[in-house]
Amino acid sequence: MGQLTTQWLRFLEINQGLLGLVLFATGWSFMAAGWRFQRLAITCIYVLTGGVAVLGLAHSETEQFFWAAVGAVGAGMAGFFLRSYASPVYAGIVAAGVAWAIMGTSRIPLAVTGLVMLICLIAGISAGMNNKREATIVLTSLAGATMLLSGLVAIISEFPYLAGQYRSLAETGFFYPFLFIVPSVCGVLLQLGAAKRFDAGEIKV
Repeated sequence: MGQLTTQWLRFLEINQGLLGLVLFATGWSFMAAGWRFQRLAITCIYVLTGGVAVLGLAHSETEQFFWAAVGAVGAGMAGFFLRSYASPVYAGIVAAGVAWAIMGTSRIPLAVTGLVMLICLIAGISAGMNNKREATIVLTSLAGATMLLSGLVAIISEFPYLAGQYRSLAETGFFYPFLFIVPSVCGVLLQLGAAKRFDAGEIKV
C-alpha cells in the first residue's frame, strides 16, 4: 500500500499541470454531488483504481502510461457491466483493502489475514446492497477527496517553492491523513444533506 502510494505520487509529480486541474475539478464534483451521477461516478472510480493499481508493473515512464491505460480500461469495463452492483462490490473491495492495510504488515498468519479479508469483503458487499445510495455517497466522497488531494499535489509540483514546502509538510505523519479525512467527511455530510433534501422534495436532481 505504501509503495503504491509512493508510485502514484511520483506519477503525479511527473505529469503536472493539466492533469492536476482535471483531478482537482473531478474530485470536487464527486465530493459535492457524486450521488447525482452515481453510475458514471462509480465507473470513473473503477477506472482510476484500475489505473493506479497496476502502476507497480511499470519499469519506466512510458510503461506507466501503458499499464495505467490497461488497468483503467479493464477495471472501467468491470465497473460498467456490474451496473447497480458496482457500488456494493467496490464497498466490499474497500473493506477488504482496509483489512489488508491493517493486518498485511503484521505477523498474523496469511491464512487468518485472508479469512478476515474475505469476511470484510462479504460484509462490505452486504452493507452496500442494503444501502446503495449511502454506499455511493461514501465511495464518491472518498474517491473525490483522493482526486482532490492528487490534483493539489500535481498542481503544487509546478511551483518549486510550494513543492519544497509541501515535501516538508508531507514528512509529518498527520499531513496526508488530515488532508484526506477532512474533505472525505465534508463530502459525505454535503451529499447526505442534499440527498435528504431531495427526498423531502426541496431540490431536484
